[in-house]
Amino acid sequence: RELEWRIISKKYDLELSEDPEIIFYSNYGEKHKQYTCLRVFVSMENVRPNFHICDYAFTYDYPITARNYRLPLYRRCREYKDLLFSRDVRKISAEKRKFCGFVVSNQKAKERIEFFNKLSSYKPVDSGGRYMNNIGVSIEPGRQNKEAWLRNYKFNIAFENTSYPGYTTEKILEAFISGTIPIYWGNPLISLDFNPKAFINCNDFKSFDEVIEYVIEVDQNEALY
Repeated sequence: RELEWRIISKKYDLELSEDPEIIFYSNYGEKHKQYTCLRVFVSMENVRPNFHICDYAFTYDYPITARNYRLPLYRRCREYKDLLFSRDVRKISAEKRKFCGFVVSNQKAKERIEFFNKLSSYKPVDSGGRYMNNIGVSIEPGRQNKEAWLRNYKFNIAFENTSYPGYTTEKILEAFISGTIPIYWGNPLISLDFNPKAFINCNDFKSFDEVIEYVIEVDQNEALY
């Protein structure tokens, strides 16, 4: 866990040992239970720390406490710093971008698939992932490849696999980096992380049909876009 190591090493001198004073573990396996030293749980998945087993945790989860350091997946991305620079929105809006891009490999994310099918009834949505691909070739693996592909689109369906308070992955960040408007579903507290005026938040609507009505409005109104 390189990032956690860098964070902690700012205050402590660290070394790897077979007889540790602190052990870092994640949500895979049970080996950490063999150790009686201080335990730190680290996970970017939609799972919660068990504080009966761990002493401290690095997770996406709320609440932020003395024992739980909130570190969502998007914050671990090297591209995060690029969000701090302003964008030339006039230049982006003048580009002849296609309608909407969609990248998915997890066929179990039913909300994402449902929204893709509904939005496609308005205009064709290009699907560049391994699942439901309709462009003839899959995007090469890697965040930079995905972001380069998304720069061709006005919108991106940036849905998480699951919804839970605080659970924010890299998906919305990739859309922002690409100058693409994220259509976001997932973390109901997402507006605590990102400017709510900068994306379309499905949590603000009563149904996907209402979301799509607003996407259509933004797509057809250059000033609003």
